Amino acid sequence: MEKTTSKGFGWVIAVVLLLGGAGAAVWFSREQPAVAAVIGKAAENKAAPAPVRPLPASSLENRPAAAPMSAPTPPPAPENTPRGVAALEEIDTVLRDQTVSTDAAAQRLVKLASDEAVPAEIRNEALQHAMNLLPDEAFNSVDGMIKAKSTPPELLDLLFHEIHNRPVDVQLPTAFLLMSERRGEEISQQARDLLSFHLEKDLGDDPAAWAPVVQQATAKARTEGAAR
Repeated sequence: MEKTTSKGFGWVIAVVLLLGGAGAAVWFSREQPAVAAVIGKAAENKAAPAPVRPLPASSLENRPAAAPMSAPTPPPAPENTPRGVAALEEIDTVLRDQTVSTDAAAQRLVKLASDEAVPAEIRNEALQHAMNLLPDEAFNSVDGMIKAKSTPPELLDLLFHEIHNRPVDVQLPTAFLLMSERRGEEISQQARDLLSFHLEKDLGDDPAAWAPVVQQATAKARTEGAAR
């Protein structure tokens, strides 16, 4: 009798388990589409990129093209400017004209070198030719260039170096003019050093202190030069 009861109880448990499994299967089969739909929607929202608005055709068509970059136009060479060409032609004419005296040719070249409208390079060339032709007694024709504040330092340097090849009576007045007229510039100190060398003393920065001494020394040098 006990065996029959135990066997019957086992069948009851088996039936309960089968019914529970069948119910779970039915519930899962009903809920699965809904769960899958939720998961799929979340994945779709995560993977979908943000929409990109295309540029309107008019924006692309009306956009101006970038202007091509052009190299800056270099300025013309000094000898190619109208005044430069004329100055070079004048230098050539003066040097070739055999009918013009050496002194007159030198004066024309000094005048050309003093012309502020002439390019600096050509002024330098004119002055170099003038130094080769200018006689000692006419060297003071460059005084105007020394006094002109617009005269480039390169031209003043050329004049200063040239007077070293000239007699003392040319060096002294020219150096004094450079010292007094170009005060505050390097050339002024160089001229003062040259005066100190010849006069064997330094009288300072005041041109008034130098003037009588330079005049006396220049006159002496000319007298000695004429006596030779």
